[in-house]
This record gives sequence, structure tokens and C-alpha cells, in this order.
Amino acid sequence: MNPESPDAKEAEPKHGAVRLFFEMDKKTEVSLKERIEKAKGLIRVFIHPDFERYSEFENIKDQPEDIEKLKEAEVVFRKILSSESETVPPLFIFEDGVDNNDFEGKEKRLGELATQDVYIIRTTFANPDPLPLGQERTYSWNLFTKIGDEEKSLMWKWLIEEFKKLGVKKILLGGLEFYVTGDKDKSHSGCMGTAMNKLKEHGFDVEISALTWPSGREDALK
Repeated sequence: MNPESPDAKEAEPKHGAVRLFFEMDKKTEVSLKERIEKAKGLIRVFIHPDFERYSEFENIKDQPEDIEKLKEAEVVFRKILSSESETVPPLFIFEDGVDNNDFEGKEKRLGELATQDVYIIRTTFANPDPLPLGQERTYSWNLFTKIGDEEKSLMWKWLIEEFKKLGVKKILLGGLEFYVTGDKDKSHSGCMGTAMNKLKEHGFDVEISALTWPSGREDALK
């Protein structure tokens, strides 16, 4: 096939951009708002979706069945990233890292797979709290960067306000460190559980994705 032909151009894979959510320019913001409107207010959010790497830093090496499930979750996550369907809702990733190099390495890998724009919210290591703007590129867990409760609260408030301005109404939420309490009067815990609590208390309709670990959607619905 002639590479200059219209059919050849249509066959070329699409490529998305990995964007830091808090650094979006106006044009990107308008485009994102249009996508959210098209999705009727629905976005997809993953909290620290390092499924394949999870077994490397958690003590589950002697649980081959669990490791296999994590590998399967990674495959599905990659399929979502590489989907070219126009009906896929905008994708947001809460991404943790030990420093800027770690963040950039993860974002590079995401960019190699993404076929649509992906919006990154950098967080503190092993915690879903969004990093303050002045620390998104200077944060270093090894230096025990101190982030106060007031700063964390302000970043969550800003994030919630931005979501509402963009027209977000419903969130399909997945990721790691989701622990179901088993008590309806208590909040779920872990990174994903904490994020879910924050989003729900501000009025968003949050639906749990099948891609959660270690508790699953079925556990939360009991």
C-alpha cells in the first residue's frame, strides 16, 4: 500500500499525549471539557495503577495466583490505554513516585501506549494526596519532603473544584491499595479507598472498577 494514500493514513495508529493535569493550557482544558461533555460527565480514574510492579514491592511473591491476577489487570489496563474507541471516557491517573525521574519514567511508558490524552495527577509516594504545584517536579521521597495537612487539603479542594468546572459528574474508579472495611459505617482505606472517600463526599457518583486490588468490586458491594 502506498504510504501516502488516504487509506494508509487512516490505518496509522493514534497517539495521545501524557499531560500534567495542573499544568494544562486553555486549549487543552477546552478540549478536555468537550470530551467530558461527550461522555455525559463520566471520567475514568486510576489510583497508582502499577499492577505488574505491585508484587515486586509487596510481600506476595509466594502467592502465584495473586501475581497472575495482577498481570491480567496490567493487560487490561494497557488495553484501556491503547483503545482507539471514541467512546472511551477521559482517563486520569493518580501517579506516585519517589522523585521526578521516577515520575517521568512512568509517564514515558504511559505515553508509549496511550492513543488518547491521559491526564496525570502526581501524588506523594504511597499516598493519593496530590502534590502541591511547587513540588510536582522537585518532590523527593528520599529527602522526606514535608507536606502539611493544610497543603494536602488545599490540593484536594482545588482538584475537586477543577473536576466540577470541567463538568465531571461520574467517576469509574480503579487502582491499587483498596481495602474494604466490611462495616458500612466506616470508610474504605488504602490509597484507592482514601481517594474514593474524598471524591464521594464532594458529590461525585463513584463506581468501582473491576480493576482494583486487593479488595475487589464485589467486596465493596456486599
